Amino acid sequence: MKTQKIILLLGGNMGNMDETMRSAISIIHNSLGTVSKISNKFKTEAWGPIEQAPFLNIAIEVKTIFSPQLVLNKILSIEQKLGRKRFKKYGPRTIDIDILFFSNRIISTERLIVPHPQIQFRNFALIPCNEIIPNFTHPGLNKKIKVLLNESQDNLNVKEI
Repeated sequence: MKTQKIILLLGGNMGNMDETMRSAISIIHNSLGTVSKISNKFKTEAWGPIEQAPFLNIAIEVKTIFSPQLVLNKILSIEQKLGRKRFKKYGPRTIDIDILFFSNRIISTERLIVPHPQIQFRNFALIPCNEIIPNFTHPGLNKKIKVLLNESQDNLNVKEI
């Protein structure tokens, strides 16, 4: 099977976030494939309608041989293992792992849409991605990450920590 590069965004705002992120990266490395790039950590104001604590976000690049559906299944399992409970959409959480990009593929199924359909509107995803893949071209929008970040209208505070 061919190795593909995927970009994941890890985020959360409950519990010991440093430890949760370290654990998530380790489990991803051991179950999905080689973690080849890791962004710095970013503290981000919560996005959405619910008042809550800021998030810690990290983007990682993973080289995997698995299919998009299998990657999604493994990610959901990792989230559950690390204490993710799905109470409210956009609510607080211990860990959230989003598939932002799966090589340069466009995927649209009932369970999975890649590239992430909102990435171009969210600096908490664009800023860490810009750190590790600034020249990657979004396959749907045909623009580099650094261009999407430059064009972004998002005004939420995202700060490297």
